[in-house]
Amino acid sequence: MNPDRAPLLEVDRLLFGYRRPLASPLSARLYAGQLVAVLGLNGAGKSTLLSVLAGAVAPLAGSILAQGCSVPLLSSRQRANTVAFLPATLPAIPGLSVEEFVQFGLFPKSGWLARYTPQQRRSVVNAIRIVGLQELATRQIVSLSSGERQRASIALALAQGAPITLLDEPTAHLDIAAKAEIMALLRRVAHAQRNLVVLATHDLGIALEHADLLWIFTGESVELHTPEDAALTGVLSRVFDTPTTRFDPLRLSFTLPLGPGDNPKCAFQLHSLGLAVAEACTRHALLRYGWREVNNGCIPTLRVEIVHTQGIYRWNVNGKPCRTIAQLLQLAETVGNPPGQHPQ
Repeated sequence: MNPDRAPLLEVDRLLFGYRRPLASPLSARLYAGQLVAVLGLNGAGKSTLLSVLAGAVAPLAGSILAQGCSVPLLSSRQRANTVAFLPATLPAIPGLSVEEFVQFGLFPKSGWLARYTPQQRRSVVNAIRIVGLQELATRQIVSLSSGERQRASIALALAQGAPITLLDEPTAHLDIAAKAEIMALLRRVAHAQRNLVVLATHDLGIALEHADLLWIFTGESVELHTPEDAALTGVLSRVFDTPTTRFDPLRLSFTLPLGPGDNPKCAFQLHSLGLAVAEACTRHALLRYGWREVNNGCIPTLRVEIVHTQGIYRWNVNGKPCRTIAQLLQLAETVGNPPGQHPQ
């Protein structure tokens, strides 16, 4: 990060919450071109933090500067020039086209009675183009899919023209593909449009893949890390691990670890020489069928070696050859008895 750049959003010793602080004093600087994901357990205060940053809720103490101006002291129209806030849900009003729906993003700056000018229409059309809905601009908003409707909501926020965009749970209630598309879109908005995009989310996996920074509620404080630093330093494990699941920094995902009292027949160990894709697929299949990768102190019952010759993958399971992962799983069933379905 270039230290000579002025931050778009700066908080200093910020305390936020309702009646009592939800975390220790928070200080951070965020810059144009960053996608920041706010993570934490349910009820940690993610939505409250966004509302405070947007100026919708007053802070308990500390300062919030947006482009060098104190957010709590700005008028509503002044804030609208700097910060766009998209709540978790927006009603899809029957009878409105996509373009008419996106026009609502203009009202925080211009007011409800202002005339719809050609310049404002260009802002709306450009916002619709950025989210990829130009072919659907005349469609009724209620006729769109959930993912398309969320894109329209993001266009509404972009039409406001503010350099800072705050979004509360923009991927909630979407299918897996739509979640990934929305996060990729927000990443493009941050990087290509040079916006600062801050979003609250429960989708840890997608946040790890797309976000530049994670703002993590740890229970006592709110810490700012890159995804990799958060994994490497154990912050994600400290926040999200449970007695039955743990965050695996090697795979950047949650796993079910094998403990000392678990069935040793359910332990496996993989060996390959740089075959990263085949190893990842094999590991995924074994984990999915109830096997657990070997930990320190556990002796694996299933030893899997992966080889690649003449463009063909082969697996050796305890010395016995397999030509597909399906065959590997069938052979594994004869070695141990982990829970799960038999492969077809």
